[in-house]
Amino acid sequence: MSKKVTLSELNRALEEVGETACQNAPDLFFPDPEEVGLNASYKYAKTACAACPVRALCLNYALDNEEVWGVWGGMTPNDRKKLLQLGTR
Repeated sequence: MSKKVTLSELNRALEEVGETACQNAPDLFFPDPEEVGLNASYKYAKTACAACPVRALCLNYALDNEEVWGVWGGMTPNDRKKLLQLGTR
């Protein structure tokens, strides 16, 4: 098993890249589930993540640390849950 990705590793990678969509519009990546438009926020976030150079590291961080909130590495909480249930990464 590989070493878990830490938040400081992810933050360093984000700093090296510069501005990313999640840093510019965090509300779209961590929307309030009570608000209308959750799916629209998720769709925007997933699209923005697709072009992000730290997408894989971000997703691995979320999986390693069992993040249950927000879009990480282009995957919603339900996407990540399904991925973990399948036992694939």
